Amino acid sequence: MFYRYSLLIILLASLLFPLPAYPAEQAKTIPEFNPLCWKEKDCCEVRAAAIGKKCEDLPSADRTSGWVTGEEPCADKGWGKCLPAGKTVTQIRFGGKTQFAHVGEFIQVIYRYAVTIAAIVAVIMIMVAGFQWVTSGGNSEAITSAKKRIGGALMGLFLAYMSYFILSAINPALVNLRLPQVWMLRPQRLSPQFCSFAPSTTLFYQAADSRPEDQEALPQSLPTDFNFEKQGYPYKSDRADLTFYCGKRFYMQNGGSATCTGDRCRAGEGCFPFALNQQGEVDKAGKVFSCFPGQLVIHYYVDSTKESFAQLFGGKTLEGTDWLDDDTFVFWGVCKSENPQKISIGDKWEEWGGGSEILDVKKVKNSSTGFYEYYVFLGGFDTVHPLSHWNCPSGSDLVGFAFKSEVGRNWSWTDANLYIGQRGGSGSAAIAGIWPDVGITNYISYEELVRKGVYLEVGLKTEILKKLEENTGTEPTKGETLGSK
Repeated sequence: MFYRYSLLIILLASLLFPLPAYPAEQAKTIPEFNPLCWKEKDCCEVRAAAIGKKCEDLPSADRTSGWVTGEEPCADKGWGKCLPAGKTVTQIRFGGKTQFAHVGEFIQVIYRYAVTIAAIVAVIMIMVAGFQWVTSGGNSEAITSAKKRIGGALMGLFLAYMSYFILSAINPALVNLRLPQVWMLRPQRLSPQFCSFAPSTTLFYQAADSRPEDQEALPQSLPTDFNFEKQGYPYKSDRADLTFYCGKRFYMQNGGSATCTGDRCRAGEGCFPFALNQQGEVDKAGKVFSCFPGQLVIHYYVDSTKESFAQLFGGKTLEGTDWLDDDTFVFWGVCKSENPQKISIGDKWEEWGGGSEILDVKKVKNSSTGFYEYYVFLGGFDTVHPLSHWNCPSGSDLVGFAFKSEVGRNWSWTDANLYIGQRGGSGSAAIAGIWPDVGITNYISYEELVRKGVYLEVGLKTEILKKLEENTGTEPTKGETLGSK
């Protein structure tokens, strides 16, 4: 009999007080590199775009309703997860909350209320039974009934509380009630294209040299015994340091097997995604990175079939003719203020017309389309004119440039103004067309021009060419402003 009781006690103890399990320590993924992790503003913008609106157009409560903080691996300050739909909002507060991410969270709150109510009812029942016992006058039936009522209240209270601990000991998922949750994934690379975009605390290990043949080959493997904390080195802010020279590839701490690319060049040079062959022609475009004189390189090409082009120009194909006015380019300063938040065109515009401004123009004929393609190298953004030259309004700073070139040089219509910018004012995605389509917010970033150079691929599709033909003269207006960006 003693052994049976001992076995029962051991079994109950193992359920109620299980031995702790210690998971193996895992390297934490940097939120910047984890597609599950979102900034609040980015989550709001993508959810608003799904219903055809902007984040600032949503009610204040809806702007944060889909952003969930405090959950790993996105628990760092300023990071969270993003729901494709908002949280459920109730008209009545439960536990001080009116927003619930899923029904499991709602049931947890209701359970806490239910346990509290059960405790109150149990106390009342015990008090009633005690009063019944005291006033029984020795009546055995009344005393037995009071005892049963007290025992039932205690047993109910015991089950209400202990059921949680028993289920949690068996499997915490039984009480967490965490239903399968669908989270939005943030579009991004597993690691940033350039190492300079990684967080400032990231450590690196070189995987490949900057020579074109090394860039195209597989990087050398990360040593199995390599310790980033002891042997890795950070990205240095000193621009004269060429450790992260353009084209070199590096492994990043907590970045897995993906590599990032160095983008550091000597003063007056930019890091661009192509090389030159022995004849001085552009080669290996999009496959390797090399340093070239200049801060802005634009690759112009006609992204249209011969048939579509001929239809637009009345049957003329115009193959093999110059179509870019490659000796004059125009820049307007774009200024931005934070309070009030406003973006505007400065009072100055300048033509880049040679010398230290237009450094080189390389023209090649595309064998498949018959049209010329151009690589234009521009510089002097931080040397030819100081920041004050662009006459930004008081309280505003120069953030970039609106840029114009002219096309149609030997075609059948008057030279048209082609505007080019960085989509959203940063990155490598180009936007091109007439001024109303490009606009003030898609400026070419001054910071990126000076820091590492900007490379833009500008393909002229048939619809862009048609708009250029119809709107040859539209251009920015000095002092033109736009509200909150």
